[in-house]
Amino acid sequence: MPRRPLDPPPSAVPGPWMAAAGIALATLVVFAPLLSARFVNYDDPVYVYENGEVRSGLSASTLHWAWTTGAAANWHPLTWMSHLLDVSLFGLKPAGHHATSVLLHAVNAALLFLLLDRATRRRGRAAVVALLFALHPLHAQSVAWIAERKDVLSTLFWFAATWAYVRHAQAPSASRWALVTVLFALGLTAKPMLVTLPFALLLLDFWPLPRRGWKSLVLKKLPWVGLAVASSMVTYLVQRAGRAVGGFEQYPLPVRLGNAVLACGAYLRKTLWPSDLAVFYPHPGAHLPWGEVALWGLLLAVISAAAVRERRPRPALFVGWFWFLGTLVPTLGLIQVGEQAMADRYTYVPLVGIFLLAVWMLADRIPSRAAQAGLAAAVLLACAGATRFRELPAWRDSATLWTRALEATQDNYTAMLNLSALRIEQGRIGDAAVLLREAVRLRPDNPMIRSNLGLVLTHLGQSDEAAVHYRRALELEPNYPEAHSNLGFWLATKGKTDEAVAHWKEAIRLAGDYAAPWYNWGSLLARQGQWAEAEAKLRRALQLRPDYGEAHANLAVVLWNTGRQDEARREVALARKSGYRPPPGLVRMVEGSAP
Repeated sequence: MPRRPLDPPPSAVPGPWMAAAGIALATLVVFAPLLSARFVNYDDPVYVYENGEVRSGLSASTLHWAWTTGAAANWHPLTWMSHLLDVSLFGLKPAGHHATSVLLHAVNAALLFLLLDRATRRRGRAAVVALLFALHPLHAQSVAWIAERKDVLSTLFWFAATWAYVRHAQAPSASRWALVTVLFALGLTAKPMLVTLPFALLLLDFWPLPRRGWKSLVLKKLPWVGLAVASSMVTYLVQRAGRAVGGFEQYPLPVRLGNAVLACGAYLRKTLWPSDLAVFYPHPGAHLPWGEVALWGLLLAVISAAAVRERRPRPALFVGWFWFLGTLVPTLGLIQVGEQAMADRYTYVPLVGIFLLAVWMLADRIPSRAAQAGLAAAVLLACAGATRFRELPAWRDSATLWTRALEATQDNYTAMLNLSALRIEQGRIGDAAVLLREAVRLRPDNPMIRSNLGLVLTHLGQSDEAAVHYRRALELEPNYPEAHSNLGFWLATKGKTDEAVAHWKEAIRLAGDYAAPWYNWGSLLARQGQWAEAEAKLRRALQLRPDYGEAHANLAVVLWNTGRQDEARREVALARKSGYRPPPGLVRMVEGSAP
């Protein structure tokens, strides 16, 4: 019997562990540029460098916090533990955090190869699928974004559980079944995306593990389905409590279904031609292109029907296609979490199905071994080049990331909001105001954009207009701590100190780990000469955010005025170390007091 393409003679194929090591090494080489990338200002502050618990590193108290917190509108203790460990090992140097994510991605690619090699006995094809998974540009986001550690970490347990399941299917035992259960449970504590794993394992039972007795196979997975249901319930409750779940008033069911169809189509298109990738894709809301929805819906239905019809002669088509669709379900916005229409990171596991069906179908249709090898090499080199030289550079820093997003998308108010935050840090207040005014035009009902525009206008001296935006933000979201803090700042500039303090207290009540109201309150007390109380408030701000340059500078003023010149000089040095430039008058005052 002639050999199939992409399956060279056994003597020409390295052993599975050597091949897995080669796949991991190739992944590390391609993603090496991330070691020089910085944190970005999109969720990285929440997950790492402005999170007081995470900045403390791994300890008994932070472990307890990781298992009990609903921070970032998620319950994923294992993910929090990975960030805590990174801080203990690397501090706040982003290179170490990036190295962990890259290493996890490389291990995932190796695990995917090992489980496919064992399940299919087609080592060449398994290697191509694993390399596509490792190198495809759509997967750059999951690896390059430190806050998305949950993707690469949870997938480690997904693939490990699947590998254990393949071993169990080939030689059943209670210990192997238990191992699958433990790995599945751990994966759910890293990210609830694993809720579809029992469905994916059932697909593998059809192919490449042709197992009989479907009723028994389904029943044996019911405990895993129970774990998935429990995880889903916890996730929904935590996300709803964190106000991350969009209501049906904003996203009616027809809109959700239409956007789900568009997202599936966009993922397919970007898999074949990965262009115009962005960290955030704005949701069109009710303004969906319904003609495009109908076309993509028809195409998806046709492919699904063909996959069902061809399930016997071409099982890879059936399994790969429904792996893609089925594992996407939790991310398609049927329960809308956040404001994105779709996200590249959502394809991290689902694209395994597309890669699987593509490799197997091509391998069965092109007879020439040389042509197959050339095609595989060309596609993999193209993926590696696009990832390393086009996608990874976008993650170099926040400015590059959001500039790319504005170029790749239209009306991207989230990109405008986050880029404006950088402009504020750079002192380019006018540029920030331009971005935020456009963002308000696009999303007048967004309290964060309103609040930030109010803050910028306050700095520009346009205080009356600023107050309008602050109050509108609080009308839209009465429990928005940032708006309370910013409105308090505006009231303080107007001399309404009692009202200002009331809003800062409310911001602290709503978000106890939010440093800005403590800083604003301490700064006001310092201007009033209430040095002891000012010091207490400013130290609390620095406890929550140790690199808060402005707080270090104002604390230096307090310390100098209470006769502690040496401590004041240290605070000025810390302010500079954080990247903040203390006022020249403060520097002259403190340095002039040096003996």
